[in-house]
Amino acid sequence: MKRKLRILISAAVLILWAMFIFGMSGESGEHSAGMSKVLADFVYGLPFVKNIFKFDILHFLIRKTAHFTEYGILNLLVLNLLYSIKKFDGFFRIYFISTILCLVYAALDEYHQTLVPGRDGNIRDVIIDTCGSAFFGMIFGRIIFGRKQKEDGEGQRNNTGV
Repeated sequence: MKRKLRILISAAVLILWAMFIFGMSGESGEHSAGMSKVLADFVYGLPFVKNIFKFDILHFLIRKTAHFTEYGILNLLVLNLLYSIKKFDGFFRIYFISTILCLVYAALDEYHQTLVPGRDGNIRDVIIDTCGSAFFGMIFGRIIFGRKQKEDGEGQRNNTGV
């Protein structure tokens, strides 16, 4: 029962996060740019930032960092769900599967943006999303996966793929 509840909660949180990403992609281009511009305005007002970045570059970096981070979180949620469903031998197998799933979602998300007025799909964003997914999955996923193995009493079982 405890395992089923964990799977259900993991799936629900993952679905909510995927819906958040989908919702953000459904915003008009003007609204999307306006949200990140608020943060860019704040950061640009900090001492020395104007000497380092032009505003447009800073705004671009903030927008792409958001892509990177939201897909990193997505991958952690996918990893958590996959691990809740099935115990995998070695981290890289589950990591590979979760990262590919995030890549597919990123591509579908960019396609979705082509249907939204003022937005367009961009292969660059799919690459950034996938890099964020891969980075978070590798760094944080490995830590979480190792802890879960210990919690499950599996210790150092078959980590030849690590």
